[in-house]
Amino acid sequence: MNSDEENAKQLFFDYACSHYYMFHDGVEEEFKKYNISEIQEQEWRREFIDSWIGKLSVDDPYPLKRLRDTSAQEAISALRNLGFQGDSYSKLWCANAILDFIKGSESWAKQGNDAAIELFDKLATENIVISKEHRTKITLVMMLSLGTFTPEAFIRKYAANKLSDLERKNEC
Repeated sequence: MNSDEENAKQLFFDYACSHYYMFHDGVEEEFKKYNISEIQEQEWRREFIDSWIGKLSVDDPYPLKRLRDTSAQEAISALRNLGFQGDSYSKLWCANAILDFIKGSESWAKQGNDAAIELFDKLATENIVISKEHRTKITLVMMLSLGTFTPEAFIRKYAANKLSDLERKNEC
């Protein structure tokens, strides 16, 4: 790979493979000057997504953020699996991320809805377990917003509300 391609790839990765983000920050014209083909962009996108999927962790939300920035629907299955590895808080943010990933994507909607429903259902019906670190991320304001007073009750009610919303949406 020559230095122009390396620079283009780095720019593409810095902006989560998104022309929208490049345009927003005024660097899309710079990227266009490299004349990168759509096929090359697709290969880089797959590489980017695979790299961040490999870094997914129940304790570090940053890889999830990078995948969200890329609208990486290809990561839905990995997120579902990650949700089952972590505590209840991890399940919650994995399920929410899956719903974010499928917004505006009919081709991934069924798989994403099914995965999110499965995670939310477990949260609404099974024992809630929250790590000490994750417990601190559920603030009093968050709990009170749902009329709850414990992190466990917050997660259960949040999940139940999401399930209800998804069921209503699926009925339409």
